Amino acid sequence: MVEEKKTETNNTNNTNKPPSPPPPSSPGSASSNTSDNKNTISTSAWITLAILGSSILITMYGETMLLPAIPDIITEFNISYNTAPWILTAYLIAGAVMTPIAGKLSDIYGRKKMVLIIMIIYIIGISLGGLSSNITILIISRVIQGIGISMFPIAFGIVRDQFPPKKLQ
Repeated sequence: MVEEKKTETNNTNNTNKPPSPPPPSSPGSASSNTSDNKNTISTSAWITLAILGSSILITMYGETMLLPAIPDIITEFNISYNTAPWILTAYLIAGAVMTPIAGKLSDIYGRKKMVLIIMIIYIIGISLGGLSSNITILIISRVIQGIGISMFPIAFGIVRDQFPPKKLQ
C-alpha cells in the first residue's frame, strides 16, 4: 500500500510539470535562422508597398490626364494662352516648396501621419479643382494639389523602412 501511494504521487507530479524546453540546436543552425529572419519580407511590407504604390500611381495618372485637357480648359474658362501655363506651374511650384517642409514635418510628427494628412489635402485640392468655375479657383486648387506631391519622398521613405536593406539593393 505504501508503494502504491508513492507511485500515485510520482504520477501526479509528472503531469503537473511544464514541458521541458527543446534541446539546444547547433550554433550553425541558429545563426542561419536569424539571418533568414532578417532577410524575409513581412506581409505588412508588401501591403504597405501596394497601398502607397497605388496612391502614387493614381496621383500621377490624375496629373497626366490634365495635359490633354488644357485646350479644353482654355476654351471653357475663356482664358488666354499666356494664362494656361499657370495651371501646371502653380502645381509644380507648390510641390517644390512643400516637399522639404513636409519632409521635416514627417521627421517631427511621423511619416504615416504626414502622408495621411497630405493625401487628405490632395483630395481636397482635386475636389476643388473639379468644382472650379473660374481660372482663379482652378489655380488655387492646383496649388493645393501641389502640396500632394510632397507625399512622394515620404512614401518612398516608408517603403524603404519596411524592407530589409539587402532587398533594396
